[in-house]
Amino acid sequence: MAIEHGIIERIEDEWAWVKTTRTSACANCDHKDHCQMVEGSDHMIVKARNAVKAHVGDEVELYLDPRVRFKSIFMVYVLPIIGLMTGAFMAEALAAPLGVSVSLAMPLLSIGGFFLAYLLTRRFADRLATRNQLNPVIRRVRRRAPLGVKCPHCG
Repeated sequence: MAIEHGIIERIEDEWAWVKTTRTSACANCDHKDHCQMVEGSDHMIVKARNAVKAHVGDEVELYLDPRVRFKSIFMVYVLPIIGLMTGAFMAEALAAPLGVSVSLAMPLLSIGGFFLAYLLTRRFADRLATRNQLNPVIRRVRRRAPLGVKCPHCG
């Protein structure tokens, strides 16, 4: 999601829960864990930082930095392959010092490289989550809710 649109359902401190329409891109999104699907519909609820102090009922524009998306794609798809290949290429050089055959060292070191890549990916994801970079930001209000509109959940 680079830019999406939605309507604010509720506000909690500096966060807003925004109802958006699910698109086909959602199925492959790295950040889908930060969204909640609405049962029986094509909508989802997204937690977003309310940088523009929008209100319940406002139609807003959500933004997720493309650099974060690119880094995430690299970490999830490319880094594990690099880990596997590095382990495999190191097998011939490390088999003799480890006292094992190359045919045994190759799968073991490949799995080790993959595991190391997994640990790096987890650390990267935790760091992004701590900095709240995985959550979209409300960039602007497209249309204000009419006066007197109340939150459908609060009454």
